[in-house]
Amino acid sequence: MTDPHPRLTLSWRIWTPIWRHADTFAALVDWLTAHPRAVDEIALFSDFIHVPGKPIEQVRDDASLLAERMAALREAGVASVGINVLGTMGHGIHRGARPMPFEPNITPEGGPGKGLCPSDPAFRRYVSQLYTAMAEARPAFIWVDDDVRMTVGECLCERCLAGSGMGLDRPALVAALNSPEGGEVRRRWSEYLADTLVALCDEIRRAIDAVDPAIETGLMVVGYSIQTHGQYDIGRMIEALRTSRVRPGCGYYNDDAPRQLLTKVVDVGRLVRDCPPRVANIQYELENWPYITLDKAVATVIHECTASLMMGCNGVAFNALSECATQFIEYDPLAEAVEAQRPVWQGLLDAADGLPIVGFWPADHPERMARREVKEGEGWALRGGPYDINTALQLGEMGIPLTPDSAGACGTLLTGRIAEAFSDEELRAMLAGAVYLDPDALEVLWSRGLGELTGVRPGAMVEHCFERQTAHALNGPDAGAGRRVMHYADVGRPLEPMADDVADLAHLVREVDESDAGCCLSLFENPLGGRVAVSSYSPWIRLGRSAKRRQLQAVFDWLARGRMPVRIDATVRVWPVLRSDPSTGRSVLMLLNTALDATGPLAVRLLGEARRAWRLTPAGPEPLSVRSDGPFARIDLPALAAWECAVVVTEGA
Repeated sequence: MTDPHPRLTLSWRIWTPIWRHADTFAALVDWLTAHPRAVDEIALFSDFIHVPGKPIEQVRDDASLLAERMAALREAGVASVGINVLGTMGHGIHRGARPMPFEPNITPEGGPGKGLCPSDPAFRRYVSQLYTAMAEARPAFIWVDDDVRMTVGECLCERCLAGSGMGLDRPALVAALNSPEGGEVRRRWSEYLADTLVALCDEIRRAIDAVDPAIETGLMVVGYSIQTHGQYDIGRMIEALRTSRVRPGCGYYNDDAPRQLLTKVVDVGRLVRDCPPRVANIQYELENWPYITLDKAVATVIHECTASLMMGCNGVAFNALSECATQFIEYDPLAEAVEAQRPVWQGLLDAADGLPIVGFWPADHPERMARREVKEGEGWALRGGPYDINTALQLGEMGIPLTPDSAGACGTLLTGRIAEAFSDEELRAMLAGAVYLDPDALEVLWSRGLGELTGVRPGAMVEHCFERQTAHALNGPDAGAGRRVMHYADVGRPLEPMADDVADLAHLVREVDESDAGCCLSLFENPLGGRVAVSSYSPWIRLGRSAKRRQLQAVFDWLARGRMPVRIDATVRVWPVLRSDPSTGRSVLMLLNTALDATGPLAVRLLGEARRAWRLTPAGPEPLSVRSDGPFARIDLPALAAWECAVVVTEGA
């Protein structure tokens, strides 16, 4: 299968029952050769279940058959064929499907956990034997799957406690980790966990090198949003594996909650951001588990792949074929759509080359759970809640451009208690720029002595209230418009001004008598020259009223000093992702309509002086109307249908 577009890699991951059975494998080869422009690479899974410890004799038998299957695929024209090792540490699922002949991890309570001890010498010997056997099959590459992490809990056995070098027994370590005064212990324990994973990656690479150093390794990684502790140092793991390929993934399996596409794709963008320069091949994990064809539309697959390429991936690894398949005609619509979309994806990659993602940065930190403050009685092993780095993503659907990379940001979104992960200097630098934050983040800033730079202090909770916009100029004709979200009993926090020049854009209003309960959206320009907005009534959800959306557009444009990278003024639920260099007029814009209504014709304004614009389509580029509008280029697009995605490219003078 000749690939005329070498920069884009389209890979397919094939389950063990498919390649193990001769008739099914023959049907697979026929299907792949019928869709040559959808297939650049094949990765054959090493296993069917997520329990490590398959008997090594069986592993070697499988490796012999894998070598035959890979040779057949190469003969059929697939240029790149390799192996995906499914189970290294395991996910703690499929328990009982096979005995796991390793020491279990020891939980904080002292009992056996669902995982294994990553320092167990028997486990380490097995890993070397496993990857040696896989390398002896002579694949072009070997993927290490995403179970090389502390998925089901770190191990607190005597060996691991000694390895941490802290001299604490299990009860003492647990007490310190859960103590408000245990910050240094949490940091050192997290470093030990990271070191353990890095050492495991190094052993895997050495086992492969002993067979053939030319075999490429790849590492699958998962989003920081599902990590509970600060032990996931993907940069060091990638260096230890000496890999040039990474596969970012996370859970997004069906159409039950389609707007979670944003959550996964932004998480992917963070992982791409943190890949070291050696990584040249970044394949998005398209995961349709458990592979019920009608549970996830082909259009959904195409849109999430497009969005992942906007986030910096340059390939897709499709995990879409059921392990129970014996023929593959039901996947023809998917393969045909992938083939049709290929020129769009390649055009996106070509146009986006060298362009940063721009917009507002939902603040995240890979070590946020290691650095967090633990309050009395709270415990360390907290997941989500005030540390959820995806809290602010609905703003994207309101037309506020978001970026996973602070380097391309025109401002910062501070949610919950994530600010605890940053130093005072880092927070001060944020506040010297542009920040939009909620009352939990405001409390963290006041506790760090930085609250005065926001202009307001949080007051006591007010229940059963709604939001009403004031007569401030940024509200325009929407003075008096309100929003009642019916969320957590409609609670809000009044904001007490701490300076004379704090602007007031919305107030809390008590539902029972419509009495005023104080400011709930403030603007302030602080002594550092930074601009700060604080929202204390449902700042991150239930934003889709026309007056609220217009207010948000005005507030974020004020934060960006009139230079918000993209504006869509219509009342639509459209997520823009923009890669842009305003100084040259070059940009690539993805627009995804996340509503079930068509948008109507859209006018989009991009910062910069674009002279030409076109939409990428499977049939070729479609020219779009573009004209100057002050510092912006206005582009007119036809309506986007429900859940339709458009990719727009602009060119400067």
